[in-house]
Amino acid sequence: NGTWQTEGNKKRWENKMIGDGGWSGFDVTRPEFRFHTFTGVSIDVNLNNGTIADWIFAGGGQMGRDAGTNFYAPVISDPKVSGTMFAGTGVTAYRTTTSGLGTRTLPQANAVCNEWTGSSQTGAECGDFARLGRTPLTDPAWGDRAGPAMAAIERTTADTSTAWAATGSGRVFITRNVDAAPVEVTHDDQGREIRTATEVAWTRLDDDALTPNRFVSSIHVDPANPNHAWISYSGFESNTPGQPGHVFEVTYDPGTGTSTWANRSYDLRDIPVTELVRDDVTGDLYAGTDFGPLRLAAGTTTWTSAAPGMPNVEITGLTILPQQRILYAATHGLSAWRLNLN
Repeated sequence: NGTWQTEGNKKRWENKMIGDGGWSGFDVTRPEFRFHTFTGVSIDVNLNNGTIADWIFAGGGQMGRDAGTNFYAPVISDPKVSGTMFAGTGVTAYRTTTSGLGTRTLPQANAVCNEWTGSSQTGAECGDFARLGRTPLTDPAWGDRAGPAMAAIERTTADTSTAWAATGSGRVFITRNVDAAPVEVTHDDQGREIRTATEVAWTRLDDDALTPNRFVSSIHVDPANPNHAWISYSGFESNTPGQPGHVFEVTYDPGTGTSTWANRSYDLRDIPVTELVRDDVTGDLYAGTDFGPLRLAAGTTTWTSAAPGMPNVEITGLTILPQQRILYAATHGLSAWRLNLN
């Protein structure tokens, strides 16, 4: 359990926080910044290199009150804009542009929201995450496949304004202005604050005839084209026999508001995919599964083992550093691994 960090020595990992460690990460430009999650959207931020005494709770407000959030909710740092983070609840997608501190200075945030010594008893006022758009992405107003919770949210380095998001029932969305301001502040019937970036506009992309109404496990956005992405699905095709597939390539046309989908599962068979990344140098795709990582070489239709040496275990995360030619794989219980790419 917990959240762990290595300084590069693969034989030494340090526990940076206790609890059911969920998603974690760094800021794009601030080397001292860390974030981690417990279950749900219990997000902590840290501006002291992960020192265990300095974690600040940032998951309060309306985001913390949303029901139905996944055990491990999607949470990311923006890969291009420092201080911006995104999260998904049982209702919709959220954003902060202040590293979760809001209008508080770091000393003020520590005084009120520090996980160990903060004066807040509930943490309800800690964090300033705002809903993205007027209509929640799990809402029936979007049509079929309503609910049950946000499954993924992803940004791109191609610009500062495009984001993709998806739900556990297979809805897929894109927005071209995820950085839109201002944030409107309203209150619920109990007087509690609700923050909403009302100008953020989403477009729904999934196609009932082609795409599975299964859990979207990951989205990899093309760094050269923010309207182009690869999407993976968990679950079994046998549960959606009319919509098979675990890996899809998607291209959105902002001129028409439509998208094209291509099934890249090929000979993958009925194996749920837990994570998907693309080597943006070679075009190869890498898929995490319950049986280790697989590779689809660019221009081929055959999935193969990515490399020998990995244990037969669930892959929970894949990360590629394309210029350094490294693929990292995180497993469920059997450590982290690296593969030097050609």
